Amino acid sequence: MKKARLFKLLSILLIFSFIFFIPQIISKTVKIKKIECLSQFGNCPNELKGYFDKNIGRSYWDIKKEISKALKENALVSDFLIQFKLPNSIKIELVLKEPWASVFLNNVYYFVTEDGVIIHADTKSNLVNLNLSENGEFKFGQEIKSSYLNALKLLKKLEFTKSVKTCNIKTDELICNIDGIAVRFPVEGDIDYLTGAVRLIFSRLNEGKEGFRMEDVAEIDLRFKDPILRLLK
Repeated sequence: MKKARLFKLLSILLIFSFIFFIPQIISKTVKIKKIECLSQFGNCPNELKGYFDKNIGRSYWDIKKEISKALKENALVSDFLIQFKLPNSIKIELVLKEPWASVFLNNVYYFVTEDGVIIHADTKSNLVNLNLSENGEFKFGQEIKSSYLNALKLLKKLEFTKSVKTCNIKTDELICNIDGIAVRFPVEGDIDYLTGAVRLIFSRLNEGKEGFRMEDVAEIDLRFKDPILRLLK
């Protein structure tokens, strides 16, 4: 009876040791030969994929420790999961921050988070969009200019019009087409004041309180202290 109990105890200890120590040994000794990375958008951004691939040849333990730290500090990543796959590969699943709006530059739509970080690029966009007049390109993780972010925030506020989806930004003005009227905004301005002004002016135009109606107006300029309305000729 005592031998049976001893054998049973040793068996339990052996199983426990196998379960606990073998993965530890594998994680510290097996050299990783492949790193697979996926996100909710499909493949991972090239910048992250390139960084991951640089770690190939190291142990799972070392790679997981370093990549976990890097991902926690990365502006693109909301959450992540790192898994070891037999015999010698790693699978990384990323939850990237959701796109909030987009900017259009050189025939590419760059998707940005609410805090203005580039997280994705595509050839089309269904989000509120800002057309840029500059040249160049954005990199993933790059922050857009504060003037661009302010313009996007204004655009989001203007969604109540249900007719403005895209605006063009230049050095000193933001131009939006709202219900067929070109509305000019300052690049830097109080967003609540500007959206309130649009609401009031369009409401008065719809009611004909200015002596003319919306279809008579070609342009509204809100870059000055007093709004300027320019009529169709």
